[in-house]
Amino acid sequence: MNFQSLIKVFPSAPQSNIDWFQNEIDLTQFFRRIKLKVFFREQQHTQGAVINSQGSTNSLSLNNPCIHVKSEFQPPVNHKAVDTFINLVQNDISEYKKRPCASLGSNFTKGEWVALQKLQKRKDIIIKAADKGGAIVVMDMEQYVAEVNKQLQDTEVYEELSSDPRFIFQRRIKLLLDDAYAKDIIDDSLHTFLFQQHPVTPLLYILPKIHKDLRNPPGRPIVAGIDSIFAPAAVFLDKVLRPYAVETKSFVRDTGDFLQKLSNIDAHEEVLLVSFDVVSLYTSIDHNLGLGAIQWALRQSQYSSDTQDFLLALLEIILTCNYFRFQDRFFVQRRGTAMGSNVAPTYANIYMAYVEENYVYPSTHFQFVSGWMRYIDDIFFVWRGTIEQLNEFHTHLNGVHTELKFTKVFSKDALQFLDTLVYAEAGKLKTDIYVKPTDCNSVLRCKS
Repeated sequence: MNFQSLIKVFPSAPQSNIDWFQNEIDLTQFFRRIKLKVFFREQQHTQGAVINSQGSTNSLSLNNPCIHVKSEFQPPVNHKAVDTFINLVQNDISEYKKRPCASLGSNFTKGEWVALQKLQKRKDIIIKAADKGGAIVVMDMEQYVAEVNKQLQDTEVYEELSSDPRFIFQRRIKLLLDDAYAKDIIDDSLHTFLFQQHPVTPLLYILPKIHKDLRNPPGRPIVAGIDSIFAPAAVFLDKVLRPYAVETKSFVRDTGDFLQKLSNIDAHEEVLLVSFDVVSLYTSIDHNLGLGAIQWALRQSQYSSDTQDFLLALLEIILTCNYFRFQDRFFVQRRGTAMGSNVAPTYANIYMAYVEENYVYPSTHFQFVSGWMRYIDDIFFVWRGTIEQLNEFHTHLNGVHTELKFTKVFSKDALQFLDTLVYAEAGKLKTDIYVKPTDCNSVLRCKS
């Protein structure tokens, strides 16, 4: 397939003239990925499996959670098929650039380009992806800012700061890492990885929840923390803690995993299909309770007490120093964790597993439950008791912690969970694709 053929395969993306400089960068990265795959495949054939050279030390290393630092290694060019392919592509592009009009032209009409440029310049609207469903939402900027400010006014969750606290928090992380390195808890490679020398400030934005309200949608807060002070530590802790989240009793990986587990549940007698959902789980987890849940999970590990203390201290910094900027104001999140952090889903999963082990499974009402399954904070189960007993169970769970509240939906006929519709038929639970009834298009204008 030559260069022009590749162009015709993807005609739908908006495009104008070719940026040849960016094209060169993209091709260089593409060729490098090909050469890396071939190089390491041949290395495995000739040298066998790679042996971990850290086996003699007890220190935490990048090798422990299998984190790979970005490398600039350029494999040698010594594969005839790869060399031939690269040369053909490069020659193809060189020939194309020699043409009088070396441009793809535009696949937009003039009117479409004008409309797109006008949208980009407008300051009175903001365009965001919907929280669920894949729609694109066009919101009035004032409405968007008002929703964010409404959430930031919750002083139990957020506290406004007078200035950027980056250097204070950066120093706190460094002191912890230096101490762990001195005690041989972490090695030099992990110390270097975890300390972000030139961090960027995390930014807050929201995703409109149009599935709850089309005209005045609440927003799901997301903190974009890529390359922030906490990003390496969040990646590392996610790798370390994720196995303990996956191994919990109720854990559901995805829809496929849910369907497989659902097939083992019988529904011969009359049952209720029930789903619980935790209200704003990420911002509802008390730090002390969340850290206690992680400590509970780490007791099952082989890590020493010093290593466990280090992991908990690193997580505590991520939780208690979780700051961000919105417009020109700085805030720190005092309760819960921010969506957008790599470790947030794993942290929330383990917290919920801890709640289940201590308050759900020991409950006398749990005898009426079959197939308790949880996808982070979305829970599905079959109830074999009465509606009154279900209400008592629901009340019990809502009394576990002040901030932890569950919503409840149940049905004798069919119930939506994840992206499926669950129903009972011939003594078995079956599923269909769930399609939310709506007359709206995929592009929605939210205006009060």
